Amino acid sequence: MPKETAEKRRIQRHITNLNSPDENVSARAEGYLIRYYGSRALEQLLEACHHPNPVVRFRAAWVLGYTHDPRAYETILRLTDDPDERVRYDATVALGILGDERAIEPLTRIYLSQDETRPAGMASHRMGPKAVPALIEVLRQGNAHVRHSVVNVLGGLAQDYGDKRCIELLQGCLNDPDPLVKKDAEFWLEELGRAELSICT
Repeated sequence: MPKETAEKRRIQRHITNLNSPDENVSARAEGYLIRYYGSRALEQLLEACHHPNPVVRFRAAWVLGYTHDPRAYETILRLTDDPDERVRYDATVALGILGDERAIEPLTRIYLSQDETRPAGMASHRMGPKAVPALIEVLRQGNAHVRHSVVNVLGGLAQDYGDKRCIELLQGCLNDPDPLVKKDAEFWLEELGRAELSICT
């Protein structure tokens, strides 16, 4: 049996297991697909994203994010508008994990919509420094609640990646008219200052 055919059969078995009523089985199948197959499972994962069971769709979207394959972008983006809340949630985070810069505009739009079923802040953090342009736009357009969320994402990115743009944006938030936004910016700048001090000593 050709190796490619055998591998495709193994991939299909794991994808079939995404539909298992046993949560442990479906979660394990998801983990195997991420750890051992990645983008080699792309074609079959894209098909799984049309499955009638939302559990299969959100697990397939999650695995697609970890492929970091740009061919997965359109499918993951479509799933951020899925009728099922769980699919929307995981697909939004997967969009950030994928790390495709085309996600900047839709993440900005999702952020500004304040839809809790689509966690744009979490997705932006998972996207890393590539998400900074989206965060700048959200700071510019968003209300106090959204800006408060962005400040915490910026703090996390500055802490995890040392991105100077994030620190500069946090410094700008010290002039925010909302006291909670200003307070969180102060918190993060203090924390980041402490981190820098501990590295130096």
